[in-house]
Amino acid sequence: MGSLGGTKTRQNLQDYVAQFSDNARIIFEPFDLTNTIIRLDKTGLLFKICANFAGIDLHPDVVSDRPMSNLYEHLIRRFGAEVNEGAEDFMTPRDVGHLATALLLDPADALFASNPGLIRTLYDPACGTDGFLTGAMDHVADYGHRLQVPPVLVPYGQELEPETHAVCLAGMLLRTLESDPGRDLSQNIKLGSALSDDQFPGDRFHSDLSNPPFGKKWEKDHDAVTTEHKEKQYAGRFGPGLPRINDGSMLFLLHLVSKLERPENGGGRAAIVLSGSPLFNGGAGSGESEIRRWLLENDRVEAIVALPTEIFFRTGIGTYLWILSNKKPDHRRGMVQFINAAGLVGEANLFCH
Repeated sequence: MGSLGGTKTRQNLQDYVAQFSDNARIIFEPFDLTNTIIRLDKTGLLFKICANFAGIDLHPDVVSDRPMSNLYEHLIRRFGAEVNEGAEDFMTPRDVGHLATALLLDPADALFASNPGLIRTLYDPACGTDGFLTGAMDHVADYGHRLQVPPVLVPYGQELEPETHAVCLAGMLLRTLESDPGRDLSQNIKLGSALSDDQFPGDRFHSDLSNPPFGKKWEKDHDAVTTEHKEKQYAGRFGPGLPRINDGSMLFLLHLVSKLERPENGGGRAAIVLSGSPLFNGGAGSGESEIRRWLLENDRVEAIVALPTEIFFRTGIGTYLWILSNKKPDHRRGMVQFINAAGLVGEANLFCH
């Protein structure tokens, strides 16, 4: 970037981008970088902008994941409304991510301690810019402080928005697994709607983490989801029922349950952040009610945690963290634990411990 020159900046920059590998160039495409470069060149701003970036060391060894994530959150908070994007669609507050990860992985502590370097899979069907995935990977890496060989989480994710997917790809390209440094983790990050275009059909995972958009309509997924519901029934993901079209949250609940590792293979657990609608919407006999009934009768809900209000950007609605499991320990079977953490503002780290 520091050698593009001031006379042929556009040509040199385009050549610079063309030298990246195919899996890296894919990241540039959703941002329409080619036309952006041309517009900046015509206005005389391209060289100045390139020179500014060249003067900042953004190497991962200098700016790690968390500060870069903070920077992204700052930009979304500042400019999200201007581009008509809901910042709440992109951001999971770090305390929420930390809490969800800690509760999800806590029962695996003994397993990790007795199996050095254990490899487990982690899945997020609405992975955004990879906040949940990288947060969980960093979480288990910290086990190295007390375990000789920390466990390894292999991430898998799917994201609907092309630009956000590109950011997630970039993050995964920069990460490596200590036990398998040659693995390209970006290959596990897919584009498309997990509800209507599941990119991991038939796959199951040890741990699932997700914060799907609150109160989003699923009309674009309607045909595929309805067809699966009718044709596959309980052999598919949506057998118990379908919610109203104005909120697809409960479809993500069912989707995550279908992705849990089979009980005979050790089972799986999931943590998902939702608004209050999956708890309260729908009267008896409605799609929402039937989904809740199926989840409870099949003992898939382990706990529900009420989170503080105002914790998510630009929304003060109540939010809840659901912990799901298909292989509860004996002392939890047939029960659901409810935890009211709504008053623990500023105490998330304490609560995690």
